[in-house]
Amino acid sequence: MFSGPARFGLSIKKIWVMFLGIFFGSIFYSIFTYLSAVLSGYSFKELWDQYHLLPIIGIGEIYGWAKIIYIIGLILFAFFIFIFGTAVSKIHFEQLKGDEFYEIKEALKFAFKNGLASFFAPIALLVIVLLILLSGVIYGLINKIPYFGEIFFIIFAIPAFFVCLFIVYLLLSFLVSLFLSPSIVGTTGNDTFDTLFEVFSTLNEQPWRLFIYEVLLFFTMFVAGSIFTFFVGKAIGIGYWVLSAKWLMGEKFSNIMNNAWAFLPSYPFLTNFSSYFKFLGIEEILLIPGFIKLSGFQAAISYILGFIGYLIIFMVLAYYLSMFYTGNNLIFITLYKIKDEIDLLAPEEEEEEAIEEKEEEKKEEEKVEEKKE
Repeated sequence: MFSGPARFGLSIKKIWVMFLGIFFGSIFYSIFTYLSAVLSGYSFKELWDQYHLLPIIGIGEIYGWAKIIYIIGLILFAFFIFIFGTAVSKIHFEQLKGDEFYEIKEALKFAFKNGLASFFAPIALLVIVLLILLSGVIYGLINKIPYFGEIFFIIFAIPAFFVCLFIVYLLLSFLVSLFLSPSIVGTTGNDTFDTLFEVFSTLNEQPWRLFIYEVLLFFTMFVAGSIFTFFVGKAIGIGYWVLSAKWLMGEKFSNIMNNAWAFLPSYPFLTNFSSYFKFLGIEEILLIPGFIKLSGFQAAISYILGFIGYLIIFMVLAYYLSMFYTGNNLIFITLYKIKDEIDLLAPEEEEEEAIEEKEEEKKEEEKVEEKKE
């Protein structure tokens, strides 16, 4: 568990797939976020000067109907992450089964055909929660009726309490579905209903193993991701050190890189992690400089380099997500074998035999129970 996600996640094929998911998701997210912010009365120029290509604005800062546009952008971003995460899960699953040359094209074809289940599973849980909360609103309105309302409240107080407990359970299931849905679909090809069934089954039968494995996964992601980020930062530092030498590009390169760096977004909340960035040797990411005047050609080069800076950030994030989905693949395959006694990595013939044996065991148990009755 410690080395698996870091090792399997460090794959050009998987990182590339997740990179594409982040890239396309960010395009839609940025467009809808800027649109919603402008409709809320913000100045596009001020937002652009701070965030450039990738704005991060809280939903509380968006007003009126613009919130719907903002939420659509978030949903589209999540859609691409789940779909491409399903593709990574499929690639990893086929790799575990021995197919090291499973194509990205096939994985994406599978993801766009079956991956909607991984996206709709969490949404279905949220819809159920919202419907139950709506019934709670109706319950509250009925309680406002004089005399009858008090009696109605007393009669249904205990059922209402258990409904609230059920909402807590559904929210836990929603959290689990965010982690496991792409892995469930990537390994089994399940539809939305079957994906939800596996989410409930895993949460009910293996809650502590699931919790411990997820903690170990996030610890591994933190360590391996930090090491990867450290080396990426050092690689950029070496390139800057060489090209900024006086006998090479010198000040010209420094000026171009200054504007390229200024093109990156400035996020105030990142200052909370200044010690961590300093430990990794990339504290410069917090110091976004101002633009300086350059010639037209040099300015164009600086913007291109700045755009490449975004791509490098996406690459680092893609490695984290690659570890996340490969790690959850390992978690689900392990827990599935424990709870259902079926090895998803076994050859298809062995898997069918295992399923048949399990069905026969159930039939025998049913016969024994009938005889007892």
